[in-house]
Amino acid sequence: MHMLPYSGRKILSETAKGIFLIVLLSCQELSGNKPLSRVGQSKIDTGITGVWKYTGCTNYNHFNMTVDSHYLYITPFNQHEYVLCVYNSYDTNQSSSPILFRAFISRCKDKNIANVQLLFNKTSHEYVYYPFTFSKDTLCFWGYYTDKVSSQVSKQHSYKSFILQHFADTNFFSSYRIYVRSQKDNTPIK
Repeated sequence: MHMLPYSGRKILSETAKGIFLIVLLSCQELSGNKPLSRVGQSKIDTGITGVWKYTGCTNYNHFNMTVDSHYLYITPFNQHEYVLCVYNSYDTNQSSSPILFRAFISRCKDKNIANVQLLFNKTSHEYVYYPFTFSKDTLCFWGYYTDKVSSQVSKQHSYKSFILQHFADTNFFSSYRIYVRSQKDNTPIK
């Protein structure tokens, strides 16, 4: 039986913990089996593409999220969707395996909401909904804590209405995450 050297096992262990944490936390945030809009309605916004460094989060409603420093790479996949890669180091050669997500943006009444799916072995059928804002060099997104939302939302089609009504209402937030731009992505979209 071939064993990885200790440093290789440690990286795999840290990656497994990271994936487990993200999947576990995503289960506690507002999600559904359908996106908030059709993927074909989404258009790539190159303003958010690039490398973003995680700087911290504010937890709400007893949501307990602790995340180590990491980088979020947002890259266009096609004209409608992004691939999100989470690395624990800016140097991807020195980082453990990335955690990959598929995402596209629903624009509802001038609000941006990301429909995010975990890509691990097989694409998840669940979409986690993350409203977000961004300026030139700051990206902020948040989720809604299902323990707080479940009594307010009963059907899939009302998720969008709930999010729009409570877009910035911290009474329902799980965690507000903040990233600063590390590098702009100039990948052409074809």
